[in-house]
Amino acid sequence: MKPYRGPPATLGSTAVAQVQIIIWCKACRHTAEPDATEQAERYGAETSIPDWASRLVCSRCGGRAVDFVLTGATR
Repeated sequence: MKPYRGPPATLGSTAVAQVQIIIWCKACRHTAEPDATEQAERYGAETSIPDWASRLVCSRCGGRAVDFVLTGATR
């Protein structure tokens, strides 16, 4: 299978597709599942997911070493 080489997903496209975002801190393992629609309203629908993720800070330990995954439809 070839890797995806198209443009990155945006907060807006993630919200429209009702994709769930799961983020976690690599330092303390704190997890969160932010609502994509709320994030699109806050940061702008055209913000790419990688750009958005680069701004993340763990609310528990303040760490910036975070990772994320986009998964199936929201619950």
